[in-house]
Formats: sequence, C-alpha cells, structure tokens
Amino acid sequence: MKQINKKEILDFYKKHDSSTSPGRFGEYFKKLPSEINFLIKVVQSNLIHKYWLSRYNPISHQEILKLREIKTIKLILAKLFKYRKTSFLIENFNERKLVVTCRHFALFLCSLLRSKDVPVRIRFGFATYFSASTSKEYYEDHSICQYWDSKRKRWAYADPQLDDFQKKSLGINFDTTNLPYGKFYSAGEIWQKIIKGTIDEKNIGFSRIKGLTGGWYVGANMIKDFFALNNSPRLDFEGDNWEKYSKLFNKENKFLGQLAKITPSPDKHFDLLRNIFQNDLRNPEDAIGLIKNNKELKY
Repeated sequence: MKQINKKEILDFYKKHDSSTSPGRFGEYFKKLPSEINFLIKVVQSNLIHKYWLSRYNPISHQEILKLREIKTIKLILAKLFKYRKTSFLIENFNERKLVVTCRHFALFLCSLLRSKDVPVRIRFGFATYFSASTSKEYYEDHSICQYWDSKRKRWAYADPQLDDFQKKSLGINFDTTNLPYGKFYSAGEIWQKIIKGTIDEKNIGFSRIKGLTGGWYVGANMIKDFFALNNSPRLDFEGDNWEKYSKLFNKENKFLGQLAKITPSPDKHFDLLRNIFQNDLRNPEDAIGLIKNNKELKY
C-alpha cells in the first residue's frame, strides 16, 4: 500500500469539491476573518435547523425560506443572496434564514474553512449531547465538521449548528469548536460498538422519526461518511432510503466491517479509502452490491 504523508492528506482536504465550492460567491468569503468562531456565527446567522424552528421566539415571526433539497453551497448562497443581498454574510441573528438540517450547517462551514485554506472534512455519525438533558442516553444522527487545528497540530470536531440558544437548552458547557472525546462518534465507531455489544441498537438513530434506528441506519451513515472522506459528500439521500435494504446490514458483514475499521481513522487508511472510492465504491448503488458480496476489498 502506498505511503501517504501528512501534507498530502491535508492538501486533499483543503480542496473544494463540487458541493463546497462557492463559485462566484467566493469573493465574499475572502473578505471574512479566518477565525473559526466568527465563521460559525456567519453560518448560524444564515441557517436554522428545521427541528429547532419553533423554539426560537424572535425568529419564528420572521419570513423563513424553506428548501426541500440543498445539495451544494452554491444553491444555499444563491438563495441567501437573492433575499439578503450582500448582508447574507453579516452576523445578524434575526435576519431571514434558510430552513435546513445539520448536514447543511456542516457544508456551509466546510466551504468557509476551505476558502480560508484550512483542511476540513464533513463527518457523518452520532452525537450524544442532544439527549444530555434526559435520563436516557441516545446516539443521535448528526453531521459536523472535522478541521485541522493548526495551533494544536491535530484534527478537531466542530459543530456549527450549536448556537448559544441551543447550547443553553441542551446544557452544553464544553467548547463546540473542539468537541471533547465521547460527544460525537463517527458512524464507523458506532458500528464497532455494535459488533462488541457495548451499545443498544435501539438507542441509535434519528429519534424524531419512528423506525430510523438500529444497525442498518448506522451502516447507511457509515457509507455517507465514506463518501465525505473522499470529498464526495452525498447530501442528496437520507437514511430512510436505505431502509428497504436493512436486512443486508448485519454485524457479520465483512465489507461493512472493513469500512468500520478504516473510516474512524481516515489519515491512517487514506490510501485504502481512496482506492476503494476510485475503483469500487463511487455511488450508493455500488455500496449495495459490495454489501451483498460480503467481502473485504484488497489492493
């Protein structure tokens, strides 16, 4: 297997992909400060999560721009620019917002950071802090960013969705630009916990919709994470599209086991991730075939 040095990996995650490239709006990004807390405020000033919408009293009376599908940052920025003109990158919490999901917060921050030459990748997995205020521990489907912290010389998780209101509501007192271990797990890490029997599958998934729980949902998220690690994030399909294949996602599946080994440590397995993507797994349909084949891939 080819040895990849750290610089090659960081350079790869500095590059925009088709979903993060801001296109003509890049000129506005250049004018912004590079500090991550500021960039997250920009994201939060423009987006609002659809499942938190009713909780914001001041914002609930604003005109909300609802979009069914937002696959690229260009579409997000075009909508924002149409209604907010040049103010769409100004921190103004009570302005009109696009109603989105967590992955679009991650997409926006990823685009901003890459425009500042910061290595960053979108990660698909499960967060533990959405159930922090209850007695039941739940691993909630979530997407965040993993960026290269140049001061600490390591990767760090940042959750751009968590504004001050959400942090207060959830009782969060940790740094959301540098999540402590155990607050977010990649889908591959959760799959490993399922195999070891250290986690109840009933407590993993998307709690707001009945049936979107369990191992098959984790497996689907792991495939999304794989695409994101290859700079090809699939924002156009949801976990429930995979439900009809749920019986394929069993703990003994060798291919899923392989993904669970390599996706939690993408730098260590970078060459293997790229080989699988370039040769065998280019789209969700390929994933079903590989799962059915039930074999580890060798190069």
